[in-house]
Amino acid sequence: MYSIKQIADLSGVSIRTLRYYDEIGLLKPNDLSEAGYREYTDKEIDRLQLILFYRELDLPLKQIKLLMDGYQDEMEILSQQRNQLVEKEQRLRRLIQTIDKTITAKEEGTVMENKEKFESFKQKQLAENEKNHGQEIREKYGEDVVQASNQKWSGLSEEQFKQMQNLETKLFADLKEYMNNGQKDTDLAQEIFETHREWLKVTWPKYSAKAHRGLGQLYISDPRFESYYDNAVQTGAAKVLNEIIQDYAK
Repeated sequence: MYSIKQIADLSGVSIRTLRYYDEIGLLKPNDLSEAGYREYTDKEIDRLQLILFYRELDLPLKQIKLLMDGYQDEMEILSQQRNQLVEKEQRLRRLIQTIDKTITAKEEGTVMENKEKFESFKQKQLAENEKNHGQEIREKYGEDVVQASNQKWSGLSEEQFKQMQNLETKLFADLKEYMNNGQKDTDLAQEIFETHREWLKVTWPKYSAKAHRGLGQLYISDPRFESYYDNAVQTGAAKVLNEIIQDYAK
């Protein structure tokens, strides 16, 4: 038998993390001692090694548990994760190229062309979105949809990006007006929905009302999305926008 401290020392995983794995049912101890301490065997060590392998592949804990408990097909998940890692590698390569160009431009005293700056911005934004929301979006819409959306984002022209900015500016202004006027103007509510839909269509590979409603729910269930709209418009904006989406996305 191994104590939790021994497991932590062997694996490099903190005691706090091991306790959390126990709480969520990912790595349960083999038994508890008479004093109530967790006790592990070689079987749990083998399971922990597999958990660490999946974590190295950036799989979320929820998906790792489903895999290890036999509720998801391992080959399918590994294939999806491989595609995601390849996409991430490509993004990193593009970022490295942009950094190299920036360094060269500064060393030579030249100025990057607007097109190069725009490409740099898109890749940085894509990396930031992936870091902040990649896991949640994949769980909700799936790997194929996320990859298609990322590809469409990468291919945006400057004109399309300006279109997105203009649509978002209009969305914020109309949403603020709608809220300040008591949320009774149904024509304005319809216009807010249509503006948001057009904004999504710029980067979504294929629009669907169901996915739109799902995104609206994410706006109120994820504090990061909620704060984005509340900070851009006013407190409660994410909630109101979701209500409009649920009413009109049919």
